[in-house]
Parts: sequence; structure tokens; C-alpha cells
Amino acid sequence: NMVFKTPHFQENTRKTFNALSSKTNIDVIFYGSSRSYRTFNPLIVDAYSKTISFNLGGEAQRVPITDLIFEESLKKATPKLAIIEIHEKTMKFPEDRKRKGVQLRSLDFVSFLSINKLNKVLKYYAPKELLGVYFPLIRNHEKWKYINFFSLDKSIKNKDYFNRGYLGCTDKLNEEEEEKFIEFNSESIIPKRGKKTITETDKINILNFISLAKQNNIEVLIVSAPDMRSKYHNYTFFDELNDICIEQGLNYINFNDHYKEL
Repeated sequence: NMVFKTPHFQENTRKTFNALSSKTNIDVIFYGSSRSYRTFNPLIVDAYSKTISFNLGGEAQRVPITDLIFEESLKKATPKLAIIEIHEKTMKFPEDRKRKGVQLRSLDFVSFLSINKLNKVLKYYAPKELLGVYFPLIRNHEKWKYINFFSLDKSIKNKDYFNRGYLGCTDKLNEEEEEKFIEFNSESIIPKRGKKTITETDKINILNFISLAKQNNIEVLIVSAPDMRSKYHNYTFFDELNDICIEQGLNYINFNDHYKEL
């Protein structure tokens, strides 16, 4: 199975997390999607907070399976604080084949023996997909001609900056984007508000993460990463997320309210 895994930076994350947690406890762990691992750099967090932190964000990782990542990480670390990045697009588990496939990079982090993993997989994947979900050997068997059978290390050398799960971004805005956002920190934008977006099922998925933290005496901070597009979209989501945090007695930081400070 290790031989047939696809080389990916999340293998760097898994490898680095295992190495660090074997040497010391990790005080702060970030969870979430690319908006987590592209935003929160443990190097900066540790410099300000005198902590040891790590970013376990995963590509397109959705909230319904983030509690599995949290649960698995607790086998090797006992953080004082768990920070989960949540935005509207991460609330629902995807239905299309490609995005369901991307979730496997996060699910591969979770032990085959996890009953909770099995329950989630049975809920979100068809029976014919199960072997592929659990076994990279079956998932990627058609690539056998191109596999290096002598290499179990599937981490990659990335030109971007990598540090404890954080992946630096070297992308630049194109001309059209740059023109639209160039004054984003000083514009007086009235955020758009529309229909409610967080369903009861969505709320339960968030509460599953919170409940796991409380069971292990871990504080939770919920955040929404800064996105220059957010004030042009439905801001009601952030209001609803804040209401859940108030209800649960948690702090919430919506970085989209702090463009000027950023």
C-alpha cells in the first residue's frame, strides 16, 4: 500500500508530524482545508506564543471527516489548543468523484482499524468504492508500470516553502484580480448577507469536533481564514458560525473582519 500511494505534500505532513510527536508534545494543532495549511505558519505562531505547533490541514478537507483527523492525531499528541478553520465550502462532503477522491489523502492519515473511519466511509462512499478507499494498492493499481517498488517514502520536494504542515504559496494575482482587490484593506464594503447556509447536519459535524476536544480537555478555537473574496459573498455563514461558537462558549475569529490589521 505504501508503494502505491501517490506522492503528495500531505505525505510530508504525515511524516513530519510523526517525527515531531515522537520527540515532544505538540501544544497547538491546526485542522481544516487548504485555507488552513496555506494560512497558518507554525513558525510564526511559535515565535509569538512560545509554543510547539503543527498544521494538519489537508487538501480540500471537509468538516465531516475532520474529527477523524483530530482523533487520529490524539494518538500521538495532546494539544492544549485545537484550531479548526471553517468556511462555507468545507461544510458539505462532496458528491462528485474527483473531490471525493481528494478526501482520500486525508483519510489515508487515519488508521485502517478506526471504527469511526469505517462508519464515515460507509456513509459517504458506495460499496464498490470501499476497497479503493482503504487500499492505495487497489486505488492506483493501473499505475504499476510507473511505480518505484523500492521507495516507500511518498513525500515530495516542493519548490514552495514547507514548515510543519504549512505550505507557503508563491501564486500571484492576475491583472484582473489585482485591480479588483488592490484596495481591499481600505475599501468600505458592506458584506452581502443572504439565506442561511448551516444545516442541522452541518452543525452536528462541527459539534463532533468540539465534543472530541472537550472529552480530552482540549480548548477549541474556530477561525475563518482571510479571503479577499469573502466580503463579496454570503456573509451570513460567518454570522451563523459565530452563533454556534457563542452557544458552545468558544472563541471565534473571522479574519475577514480584520483586513486592515492584516
